Amino acid sequence: MATKAPPDTISAGLTTGALTSDSYASAGPFDVLVEGTFVGVVHVQSSKDNDATWQDLAVLAAPGRITVKPIGTPLVRATMSGSYTSGTANVYMGRLGAEAAAAVQLVDTVAGRPVTYGFTPTQITTSASTPVKNGPGMIGSCKCNKSGSGDTVTVYDALSATGTPIATITGATVGMVFCEGYIFNVGCYVVTSGGTPGNYTFAVA
Repeated sequence: MATKAPPDTISAGLTTGALTSDSYASAGPFDVLVEGTFVGVVHVQSSKDNDATWQDLAVLAAPGRITVKPIGTPLVRATMSGSYTSGTANVYMGRLGAEAAAAVQLVDTVAGRPVTYGFTPTQITTSASTPVKNGPGMIGSCKCNKSGSGDTVTVYDALSATGTPIATITGATVGMVFCEGYIFNVGCYVVTSGGTPGNYTFAVA
């Protein structure tokens, strides 16, 4: 696949016969937006050895948006190779725009007016099921403070570990930030499991 340099935006329809996007020469934080109707898992991956090997940064099993802050300047790509069943996942990857630095606004659905929210941190350091917030809101970020070993962080838009996860994070390293800008409608529920747990801070509004 071709490699593009920032600030190009990579777009790809991941489907039968085309399950891997072009790679992107990352130079800082970038957005990943996944849309479409599909059965499978989109893997956002990085390569620090110029396309020789790839490692997952994050995975999405449903449409959504995340912001990834990789360490260094690796190549990044999206792929469904080995985890595709049907449909098309439309994936867009690119540098953060200026709007990412603006105040986060959510819609107050009762009063029908925009409200600026502050973020409340929740730190998770063990294998656990954690109700981070009940009710609608936004994830400002999930930061890895300490790497685990073989652990997985699964985020649900729910009040329990039910339904399709909105994000699944594996192999996180210190300093990585995930899930920026994720909107949840029911609640933010996080399950940390497997191996030796890392240390993560979720900032939600």
